[in-house]
Amino acid sequence: MRRPDLLIGLILVFVFFNSIIFSAATSIQSAEDDPLLNQLILSVYVDEGGRCLITGYVEDPESLPFLNSSEYSIDDESRQLYAITNALTSKSADNWSLRFESPGIYEEYRIIFYLPENAKLSGVDSSDGLDYLVYAANRSVVAEVYGHDILDPAVEIGYALQIDEATAALADTVTSAGSNAGISNLKMEILQYVAILITILLLIGAVFLIRSSRRRSKPLGPEKCPAAHEHMIKTQSSGHRNAEHEDQVQSAQKNDDSEEFRAGMADTSEISAVMATLTDKEQSVLKLLLQRGGRMVQRDISYETDISKSSLSGILTSMEKRKLITKREKGRTNIIELSERFKNNKEQF
Repeated sequence: MRRPDLLIGLILVFVFFNSIIFSAATSIQSAEDDPLLNQLILSVYVDEGGRCLITGYVEDPESLPFLNSSEYSIDDESRQLYAITNALTSKSADNWSLRFESPGIYEEYRIIFYLPENAKLSGVDSSDGLDYLVYAANRSVVAEVYGHDILDPAVEIGYALQIDEATAALADTVTSAGSNAGISNLKMEILQYVAILITILLLIGAVFLIRSSRRRSKPLGPEKCPAAHEHMIKTQSSGHRNAEHEDQVQSAQKNDDSEEFRAGMADTSEISAVMATLTDKEQSVLKLLLQRGGRMVQRDISYETDISKSSLSGILTSMEKRKLITKREKGRTNIIELSERFKNNKEQF
């Protein structure tokens, strides 16, 4: 082979491998810059009447058919959803069924169902690719369903609401009496007397509880006697106080600060609702930012959370849409900062 032909061959090989390397680098960069395809992250709170309160994050509300017959609102920028509906539950005799369908393709799918604390599950049926956990938390029976890269997910939960033994026995007696057409008048009168006796006992118990609570609250009268209240605080601050006075002052201070307490509770409830909609990776990013003063370089976040660059880019884009963080370019990297509401309330985390 002649030397010019060899040189041309080497040049062609070099150009071929160069094009392959350039294409790979371009695909990696585009994967790092593209946001997540689709997410559905919701919390569903179910009351004893089957009514559901839904809050969370959804890219496309049209993927939730039950919203057509529900009251709901969704933020166009953050995609935050709030809805109230009766369309998810149905009842047959004493058995309840909750069915949640969301046609579409979801890269991230996580729904947490909070059932009443007296609910007894009869089964959880989920479509292919979904996993679930069942546990008790915050006076609720919780069913957490999750998955990745899911097509047309659906979840169905069966449950029954348990009642206490005394109420169940009385209900059985009334049902039996109503279904038996030949019951005697004597038995009916006895049943009525039992109902009246139970009502009287409940009223006596309510009166006793009210009087007990008034006795306990009687020494704490700072609203009615502000001068005595001020004198109590001065006496305690000077060192002449005992355990009983200390309890009174603490209770009085709680009453005086009630307005500030209620204002703080509003902020805490809002932040808790937002945190409940975050994925584990999003929570780890937020916690890291809080530990680092609310401002970090993107590559440092990837290193400390052990999240790949491509995944982190999508997570940060999603969080920026929901106004949880802000992102600005600096050279070849990005500076990530917490939004103002998280900076002002970071002690809640």
